Amino acid sequence: MENRTQAIAIVYLSGFLQGISLILYPAAGPIFTNPEFHGLSSSQYGVLFTPQIILAIVASFVAPGLAGRWGMKQVLRAGLTANLLSMALLTASHFAIGQGMLPFLLLMLGTAALGTGFGFTITAVNPYAYSYFPGKEASAVTGLHILLGLGTALSSVLVNFFLELGYWWGAGVLAGSLFLLLTLWMSRLPMPLPSEKTAPKPPSVWRAPARVWLFFLVIFLYGACEATFGNWAPIYLEKQAGLSLAGAA
Repeated sequence: MENRTQAIAIVYLSGFLQGISLILYPAAGPIFTNPEFHGLSSSQYGVLFTPQIILAIVASFVAPGLAGRWGMKQVLRAGLTANLLSMALLTASHFAIGQGMLPFLLLMLGTAALGTGFGFTITAVNPYAYSYFPGKEASAVTGLHILLGLGTALSSVLVNFFLELGYWWGAGVLAGSLFLLLTLWMSRLPMPLPSEKTAPKPPSVWRAPARVWLFFLVIFLYGACEATFGNWAPIYLEKQAGLSLAGAA
């Protein structure tokens, strides 16, 4: 398989896996708040995703500068590695149950790593998809985000599958293993971006036109609504609607 084909596969698989990992924590919400598992309180669960939001924003802002210094491949590698760490921490939290605050702290570190991974990975895969299909850039990026959305849809199914088997943390092991394979795979490929040598320095975000700030606001409001529903809906379905842990997940 030629390098370009392999690079395309890595980019689109990265988007798909990012979608899966992004929703694994909310999908496992009923498990985290169940007294037989992590036993998180409502306030603990509510604050659990704060590091993810903060680190996703920070990673997205610093990624272009890092790409300009070390190349976009290293940004993508950092994103995949952070996602791998997040899945490892998610899995480790299960084996720390009964050790006081340790499961909660591991989950907090896990969501922080997930936010970092999301910010770096999404910042990298978008320009890669755009550059690999000249003349079909919009379709290429749309296809990437379709795979990202498909990953988010399958995440709950994955948690439910492993929960029915008796070890919900298998979802984290599987996702982490796939991130590891992708990281090793991309290490042997050059994966340069044509724009890395020709693109001018991007303008400061503070000088963006007013319509861009309006776009930012719309994205922020959408993200707030999606995160609120996605994070709390499984908890509601389990505690208020009476669904089983597997059904709520």
